[in-house]
Amino acid sequence: MAGVHTRSGMSWLVLCAARVSARLAGAALLGSLATLACSGSDPSEATACVGNKGVIAQAIINGAEREQFLGLGDEQAAAIVAIDDVPWPNGSLCTGVLLRRNWVLTAAHCLVIDNPLVHIRQTPARVTTSRVSREIAHPDLDVALLEVDPPADGVQFPSIPGQLSDRDWLGRQVEVAGYGLTEANAPKGLRFAVEPIVELTDSKLRIDGSGRSGACEGDSGGPLLARGSDGSVLVLGTLSAGQATCVGRDSFVRADSLGDWLAANLPSADPAGGVPCGQISASGSCSYGSALHCVDGALQVEACASDQRCGWDMGANRFGCVAADADPCQGAGSLGVCDGDQAVTCVRGNRVTTDCATCGTCQYATGTGAPQCVAHAP
Repeated sequence: MAGVHTRSGMSWLVLCAARVSARLAGAALLGSLATLACSGSDPSEATACVGNKGVIAQAIINGAEREQFLGLGDEQAAAIVAIDDVPWPNGSLCTGVLLRRNWVLTAAHCLVIDNPLVHIRQTPARVTTSRVSREIAHPDLDVALLEVDPPADGVQFPSIPGQLSDRDWLGRQVEVAGYGLTEANAPKGLRFAVEPIVELTDSKLRIDGSGRSGACEGDSGGPLLARGSDGSVLVLGTLSAGQATCVGRDSFVRADSLGDWLAANLPSADPAGGVPCGQISASGSCSYGSALHCVDGALQVEACASDQRCGWDMGANRFGCVAADADPCQGAGSLGVCDGDQAVTCVRGNRVTTDCATCGTCQYATGTGAPQCVAHAP
């Protein structure tokens, strides 16, 4: 069974056993070595460059092992599943996402995997396995549903959004997740990468790793994630194809184009309860123009008005919606920003600036979306 199927300059990203590609070891790994990250993983810290030494992040390709961009908890990350027949390196691999206790959304081309098993990472130390009892492929698009048995427990399922506004989402940073190959040229478990949406059509959306990050073989069917206006975790798309370098553009089937098909094939969702806090604390976080904070174990959302932004609220001692001239961190938000060659973060109302120009430049970390100093290539 071929591992990569080329189609219109893109490739299906199913990982098949006997195919550990020299192309990845060459093109993609060299791409990751071209810039060496010099910051820690804590988004509140952006350390200065240290010569040409640095830390090459784990991945998808140059992603992160610990999700940070959206602040997912273990029960939310557990919805992202691995699909295989036998364990690596002897089998094939795809990724999917649980939408119900016993239903997984993935790519239709992943149905080439015979006798698939679905592995659910309940916690980093506990993985359960279900068998696939039924497969339903979309009649026109590269998506499919897998019914699994036994059903998953202890998982917080993401939502499918209503119709997205292309104008609002174009250019936004979003998060891709998958179990596929990393820059180590082998699967290393669940990884995350943060990239911008660069193109939307009626049924597709594309993100771009700009030569630094991206999906790779084994990530097919993986979800593209964001947060909705109510703070809920959204599946924006399902990975359909990517570029052979694994650090370019990746193409997803838009989840908001699947409404009628999903309604016809999925059972009704359980009544919605409160959105769990995940990693969001009482001091809060900024997300897509809103302030999120945790109150009594439930996520609370404060939508910022047009004359406000999410910044540190000195009175409430947390991130909240504040007037621009009342923000002590001057727009850094909870994740931080690159301001020219300066990496700027907000630490409990203190604006912390690191000058990257002495040895490199400021770039956003591919795994977390946080600013970091990156050394110039030697």
